[in-house]
Amino acid sequence: MSDQKTPIRVLVAKPGLDGHDRGAKVIARALRDAAPLHGARTYVSALFPSADTQLARGVLREVYRHVEDEFPKVACGFISGPRKSNVGSRVRRCDNTQDELHSANPEIFPRNSAAAYNLSADDIWRLSRSLKSEEPVKIIYYSQTNFGSYFTHMSREGALIDGLLSYPVAHLLVDVRAVKGVQPRVFGAALYTWTGADFIRVVDFDERGVQVDEG
Repeated sequence: MSDQKTPIRVLVAKPGLDGHDRGAKVIARALRDAAPLHGARTYVSALFPSADTQLARGVLREVYRHVEDEFPKVACGFISGPRKSNVGSRVRRCDNTQDELHSANPEIFPRNSAAAYNLSADDIWRLSRSLKSEEPVKIIYYSQTNFGSYFTHMSREGALIDGLLSYPVAHLLVDVRAVKGVQPRVFGAALYTWTGADFIRVVDFDERGVQVDEG
């Protein structure tokens, strides 16, 4: 066998929308770690198509209110919708437990809730359970201060486990800043989806919650 200098690429896909992706992730990790393949580049496709995810009227305004209410803490939550629809229609505010984790172990969790978020065990359970229901979570949203609505390395850390997608959902990043150093104000948001290899920015919204057309 000739030397394989360039890692092969393997796309692991699972048909069906039942949320059972553990087997696909196990296979992907095995391929990545297999010595004969010299570290294959493995990509796991998302279980739910989210590139065309849309938001029902008023949903984004509700998200913006949550973000401003929680400022300067990072606000986080879910947007769910009917399984057979690509529309996210219901907002659920989640608890950001980052401060508790930071207080308990600042070495492992060096950032507080003003710079990061962590979902509570109850919210993670609700998210996982929803993926098998008729109204799955379609989007995780969270706010960012001083970073705009860009998908930063911290966003990637929270969305991936060992380079694999943690949950088959899109990510909505909300840009919030302090106006005159005091009053919080949302300046817009951006929706990102997982391609199997990376996150791409698919939709932008302005401060009113109106989709921004390209060009």
